[in-house]
Amino acid sequence: MSEFKMRRFFTFAVSAVALFLLLATFVGLAGSFFWIFDICNNFRVQFLVASFVGLGLSLILRSRILLGSYAMILVVNLSFIAPLYVAPSDHSEVDASSREVSVVSYNCLLYTSDAADDLLCV
Repeated sequence: MSEFKMRRFFTFAVSAVALFLLLATFVGLAGSFFWIFDICNNFRVQFLVASFVGLGLSLILRSRILLGSYAMILVVNLSFIAPLYVAPSDHSEVDASSREVSVVSYNCLLYTSDAADDLLCV
C-alpha cells in the first residue's frame, strides 16, 4: 500500500472517530429529553480520553479541521467533567446533620400464583 493511500485511510479513520465522538457528545446533551440519550452522559470520561488521543493523532496528521473538531469535543466534555472533580469554592462549614444519610429498605415478595396477585412487604 502506498504512503498516500495509507495516510488517506488513516485520516478517514480518525475523522470517523471524531464524527462519532461529536455525535455522542451532543446526543448526551439531549439526555433530559429522552432516557436513551442520557446513556451517552455515562461515557464522558471515555470521550475525554478519546479526544486527547484524537488531538495527538490530528497533530501527527497535521489536519487543522480534525484538530479543531477534537478540541471542541475535549472542551465540551471537560466542561461537564471538571465540576465533578473540583472542590467547591465556598469553604463554609457544613452542618453535620446535612451529611447524614438514611437508608430505607423493604423486603417484598411477589406471588405469581392466581390465588395471590398482590405484593407482600414485610
